[in-house]
Amino acid sequence: MTLMAELSLLHQLIDPYSGRPTRSITPQTRGHIFEEWLRRLLRSSTDHSRANYRPPGEEIDGSFGLDGRIYLLEAKWHGKPLPASSIYQFRGKVDGKLVGTIGVFISMSDYSTEAVEAVRIGKVLNVILFGPEDVERAAEVGFAEVLRFKLRAATEEGEIYMPYVATEALSHLTILVEGKVDQEITHALLQKALSATPDVRPYSVVPTMGRMGIPSIASVLSLGEGDEIAALIETDGMSPQDSRDFLQRLEGNSRVHPIVVEPGVERWVGMERADTKRKRQELNNRIGCIDTNELIRSDPSFAQLIRLLTQRI
Repeated sequence: MTLMAELSLLHQLIDPYSGRPTRSITPQTRGHIFEEWLRRLLRSSTDHSRANYRPPGEEIDGSFGLDGRIYLLEAKWHGKPLPASSIYQFRGKVDGKLVGTIGVFISMSDYSTEAVEAVRIGKVLNVILFGPEDVERAAEVGFAEVLRFKLRAATEEGEIYMPYVATEALSHLTILVEGKVDQEITHALLQKALSATPDVRPYSVVPTMGRMGIPSIASVLSLGEGDEIAALIETDGMSPQDSRDFLQRLEGNSRVHPIVVEPGVERWVGMERADTKRKRQELNNRIGCIDTNELIRSDPSFAQLIRLLTQRI
């Protein structure tokens, strides 16, 4: 069984080794199964991986080597997105090691948007964040490939949360949105709008976990040969001057297409931002009822995105 297949079973709460449902065992046991899976993933493309060890007064999930550097590792699989305090705790462990040490933090339950934004504004950058999609891609292309991609973003742009995006098609479009709900809404509406449209360019919808990550992630992605980026800029909470300043950070790059969404993606389905997380069933119902042809006619931002995808630009 491949690493990707084993990870898929774990997502379904099935033990890949026994084939039995893990609902009858504790979350800690599932965590131990994932730790063993992760160790095998690391051994397949990195050097000198070391399992759980305990320096005086603390516990670290492991370490591994890549390109002559040793990295510290923390991995968690909780039921909810992790808060900033979990990342700060790990960063404190990294701070106590040799100057220049880098930590890799993995959360299979992802992170809250507030957590990523809070860590982004920190003065010390010594932790790289992996979300569940990054781990899935690492199972396909190798952990080393994904980490090198993220390290470039951290080195060039100071970006700690760089979703791994591999594009081979020259006409590929990466659509950057602020969060997971925006990703869900955008992806679902595009599927509806483009289902009967021929010659749609390949695309992916990528959450940046906060507005602050959009310029840096767009800059790194635009370095790929042939890649183009649509950056959805939500004006909710921004003054007109803030909006202009933010757009200026994206200007001058012919591969980046800023799209201003007023006030935000959730208004495409007629909801407020605060309601999209609390009223999940209503959100799903509204997505299903949206007339995307009418949305294209009435909303300039959605129409601009459709033009980019159908290459009528």
